[in-house]
Amino acid sequence: MKATCDKCSAPCCKILTIPEINKNHSTVCQHLSNNRCKIYKMRPKTCKSFQCVYLSSNWPKKYHPDSCGLLFVAVHKGPVRIFMTKDEDLSKDAVDIIDHVAKLYPIEIMKYEKFKSANSIETV
Repeated sequence: MKATCDKCSAPCCKILTIPEINKNHSTVCQHLSNNRCKIYKMRPKTCKSFQCVYLSSNWPKKYHPDSCGLLFVAVHKGPVRIFMTKDEDLSKDAVDIIDHVAKLYPIEIMKYEKFKSANSIETV
């Protein structure tokens, strides 16, 4: 079964810098309501080009951002960026997931402190 954004807390709508709507990094998008985009059909190019690795994969549910506390982002010509979405130690499952992904792709881990001040990310 293909993964969807259903039942997701939308961490992507919190980490992205979206210049088209003057949204800064690490702030909740003003168009997010009940973890859903109110302007999805007319969303900016930055949002359209965002690629959540979980959604484009057949990974098990434990890899879902809300389950593991990690958001996997494909970056154009770069490593998979793994954003830690919680200000707490990673669970053993999360560490295992990072180890698994690191065997498949080059990775860059963005810790919570860096996540809160991360610059705009270039997405595919």
